[in-house]
Amino acid sequence: MKGSKDIFPVRLGKLLLRGARIFDPVINLDKLADILIINGKIEKIENIQTSGFDGEVLECKGKVIIPGLI
Repeated sequence: MKGSKDIFPVRLGKLLLRGARIFDPVINLDKLADILIINGKIEKIENIQTSGFDGEVLECKGKVIIPGLI
C-alpha cells in the first residue's frame, strides 16, 4: 500500500527469548530452549547463558513458540 508503514518492522540489535517451549512439527522440534535473534534473524536455538549478554532478554517461561503463528 502506498504510504503505509511496515506492520512488522525488523528489530535491530539482540533479543533473547528465554525459556520457551519451541515447537516446529516440520523439523520435528519440541523442546524447552532459548532463541537468540540478531537484527531480526534467528541465530541460535539452544540454552544460552545470559551472563554478559548485551541485548534485551524476554522471559518466555510457560509460553509456546511455533513458527508461522502470530
